[in-house]
Amino acid sequence: MLKRLFLFLFLVLGISGLGAGCDDDSSSLSSAEEAADESNAINETDEENDSDETGADLTGEWQRTTAPSIYRLRHTGVSIQGIYYEPNDTNVSGRIAGSVDGDDVEMDIVVTYTDGVRSNFVAHKSGGILNRDHMRLKVIDSPVALGQVQDWFRR
Repeated sequence: MLKRLFLFLFLVLGISGLGAGCDDDSSSLSSAEEAADESNAINETDEENDSDETGADLTGEWQRTTAPSIYRLRHTGVSIQGIYYEPNDTNVSGRIAGSVDGDDVEMDIVVTYTDGVRSNFVAHKSGGILNRDHMRLKVIDSPVALGQVQDWFRR
């Protein structure tokens, strides 16, 4: 929940450099556990550090075959940032922030309409990377398309 709050704040306020969030119980670690974690982090090699990241880089443009929606993403470490747009509808745009953990993807999209007719909203999607050019996301929190499973392909 705290992670989603940080993602939402990043999207709404446009804060750059926001991390992937933190665990609610991170302050419950004892000082001995913290010292052991720091010691292990110092002794890790670059190869061990890379193992925490996904093998697929999501940077680039992604599109659904069933809709004109496009995501332009920048994937750095475990963080995803980007924009959403529809080439056929210049009155809709959005900002994306999320995280990647292995092959698991979580993202929030703030959708903004400028036509004065439709209402802005925030959608939360969760899913996974199927291969370097295909990810499947499910809309798990949104006033639009709730429960929809979406296949996104690299352009």
